[in-house]
Amino acid sequence: MTPSGKPLLLLSGAEYRLQITVCLDGALLAHQEWVVPGRAMQFLAPAVDGMLGRLGISPTDLGGVACVRGPGGFTGLRLVLATALGIALGAGLPMAGLDYLEILASGPVAVLGRPVAVVTHSRRREVYYREFAPDGPGMRAVAPVAVCGLDDAARRLGAFVAAGPVAVLGSGLRRNFAVLGEVLPKASVLPEYCDNPGPEALIQAAARAAWGLEAIEPLYIRGSDAEENLETFAAVRGINLEDARRTLAAGAN
Repeated sequence: MTPSGKPLLLLSGAEYRLQITVCLDGALLAHQEWVVPGRAMQFLAPAVDGMLGRLGISPTDLGGVACVRGPGGFTGLRLVLATALGIALGAGLPMAGLDYLEILASGPVAVLGRPVAVVTHSRRREVYYREFAPDGPGMRAVAPVAVCGLDDAARRLGAFVAAGPVAVLGSGLRRNFAVLGEVLPKASVLPEYCDNPGPEALIQAAARAAWGLEAIEPLYIRGSDAEENLETFAAVRGINLEDARRTLAAGAN
């Protein structure tokens, strides 16, 4: 059940935008966002503190903290997850994890009343992919989120479009349109502003979320670049491979 009667703090850093939202019983109190790739760590804690201060709210005045848990960039996700956990543990607050692709799809599915595919950037020539369909007053995910190469994504999109009137959105589509756009002549490609969730979408996601006192489980989907290229990174830095593995494992726990 969504905490009520007290403000909620909502954090998102899944892609290149860092977003902070405060709401109360579904109404927006404040929202800020920054495009700070690689520098989110310098902004997040001071920005949260400043926003709460301007609202006259301390962490103990909050009803809970919700955080986008993925999929997305590792640095942004880990930063907002750690910040959410620190605030929640310090103030004894419940937490909720929000799924990024579901947030992006929810508005278009509701407005258009048709299936929507969300394609967000993973890394060079890879995307996160998931399809959603209307289901009564809400929507449902057609299949689990997948991380796939562009050829696989084009195949999935081609089959998706062939099934009927659909819409497609996301940073992965935008960045790889030369490849993926070829299979979308009959699909509604939504405008670029749909590629980032607005505060209303984050608030609605928090209202649907499961809240509890457990730490939010991240939704990483794929291994990090450090994990998948550990041997190369270790050699460049002159570190023994087994030592590098132990260090990486300790950092993940």
